[in-house]
Amino acid sequence: MKKHHNSGFSLTELMISLAIGLFLIVGVVLFMHTSTSSYVATAQMNQIQDSGRAAINLISSSLRRAGYKGLYVHPLGDGGIGGTLGASANSATFPSDNTKQYEWMTMMGQSLFSVSGSDGGSAIQSYSAYLKGTDGAKESYLRGDAIIVRNVSAPVSEDDITDGEIYFRGSLNYAAIFYGQEEDQKDNMPSGNKVTTHQLVANAFYVGDSGRKCGDEVIPSLFRVSATGAGVPIKEELIPGIEHLQIRVLLDGSYQDPDDVDLDEWKNVTAARIWVLARANCIDGTYTHTETYSMGDETYTVKDSNFRRQLFSTTVTFRNVL
Repeated sequence: MKKHHNSGFSLTELMISLAIGLFLIVGVVLFMHTSTSSYVATAQMNQIQDSGRAAINLISSSLRRAGYKGLYVHPLGDGGIGGTLGASANSATFPSDNTKQYEWMTMMGQSLFSVSGSDGGSAIQSYSAYLKGTDGAKESYLRGDAIIVRNVSAPVSEDDITDGEIYFRGSLNYAAIFYGQEEDQKDNMPSGNKVTTHQLVANAFYVGDSGRKCGDEVIPSLFRVSATGAGVPIKEELIPGIEHLQIRVLLDGSYQDPDDVDLDEWKNVTAARIWVLARANCIDGTYTHTETYSMGDETYTVKDSNFRRQLFSTTVTFRNVL
């Protein structure tokens, strides 16, 4: 009778097999971890670049329209403005009378203005106390400068003029600001063969608290307070992930901080340099950096931060007489 001998792995072979298997498992885990980290980094950088470029393009586009007044080519502070409503006096503050918030929009002698946040926010807070929108929400300002731009829209048809809304009508040498129901009054009818009518447009850009968090961290956003039509300011969140905003303006051949420009000098500004600091919405625990960002008069330092950031900047030359 034949004897059958059972065969199998020896202890040495089994230990070698386990070691190889463990090595493969560790390799797979490390690969998955690296792939996940790489995916998070790529996704965050894509978000940062999209947000930063969108913010720069949006603010730059608005700045290029600053001072646009249709056919009227003179500074509005030179006495050529009239109409039954007229232009509001230039001011560094928002109208204190809530019933006259429209005056922030009709301040057309000040097509460009900025309030600096470099003093810790007190100056900008005094200005932005009214920048709440119709919802009455608490002011959301976080940091940086506020950039205010005023201009008129593309021409509107005379048939589209609406009662209760504010319009700008101009020829080469005269302009009028009036309510729609007053359009036929003499003071609102500039002389000349060519006259166009527009809506007034005012925008203020600033960085604020989105009201949302990722983990325990506030997500900052670029906000805009805009006014057109009847002149009621409305606040809207534009782009999440914008952490800082700074501007310097070209006056008398040199770039200056908003704090150093007198109220009556803004009409002489010929260009602006802006900085936008974009940040990932959420932290990445595998990423840490310390960096200082120079933006005009602002030196912004982040220490041991787990947020990815990227700084964007551009220079805008004004096309219109401010």
